[in-house]
Amino acid sequence: MNRLLCSGLLTLLFACGLAVGATTVKAFDNAANSCAYRQIIHNAGSRSEYVTGHLTCQGQELAGELGRVVTSTGEYSFVSSTAASWQPKGSPGWMPHSEVAMGTAQQTTSQASDGTLTFSAEELQRGWYFGVFAGRRASTPATWVYSVTRKFWFDPARPEKINPLLCAMRELENLVKAVEQYQARVGHYPGDLKLLVTGPAAACDWQPLVAAGALIDPWGTPYIIEVFARSQARERGLMFKIASLGEDRAFGTADDLSAPRPVNPRPPAIELREDRMEKMK
Repeated sequence: MNRLLCSGLLTLLFACGLAVGATTVKAFDNAANSCAYRQIIHNAGSRSEYVTGHLTCQGQELAGELGRVVTSTGEYSFVSSTAASWQPKGSPGWMPHSEVAMGTAQQTTSQASDGTLTFSAEELQRGWYFGVFAGRRASTPATWVYSVTRKFWFDPARPEKINPLLCAMRELENLVKAVEQYQARVGHYPGDLKLLVTGPAAACDWQPLVAAGALIDPWGTPYIIEVFARSQARERGLMFKIASLGEDRAFGTADDLSAPRPVNPRPPAIELREDRMEKMK
């Protein structure tokens, strides 16, 4: 009797183990040659249940650093759990944007209007270009995706092009924070990013703000900083600019990256005077 009871309990527990704690696919949405979205429930039915959302386009899973994207099948946002949460950082992951921002109309890339520029062979080779959603290059491939957060169109089938770009964007953001910390410590902005590592000449016991390797972009070229005089800063809308020369390692080309973004730039005084005179006519 006891053996039968134990056997029954073990069978029940084993069956529950298959139902509780299993990993199952909750939803799957696929469009041929385009994008697929799925939600996976981990530890289903248990107290430690959590969900991860996955977005795949052209056979490649999109990186969470893209933030919010518009695809041919819909609009999605990447949401990561907080540091205080017990859930993994990748949870809940990609979600339909309508679930993140309730009441927001879903967009698809087919709704983007073409701008005045035409998609070029250079952009096809590069795998991306900066721009706004409503200003898509004419003849941009229908399979390309738009990152609302990063403000660029890209080919999801080219992760070898997109991943270094996202890496450079992240490193630029970190360098901007380090430069602001340097200014708070020293009282002025560094004219050379190496000072973030070594500190000013007169500094004692300097604690590096970044590692030396953080001064080199993903394509092997040093990041460059330009600090502006007060009058220039007002016109440009920023006190300094950190730049990467991009994959082509050439200054002044379309793949150059920079940070931070300008805030309320003002036109030069002469332009303001001409604008006022024009309005008075």
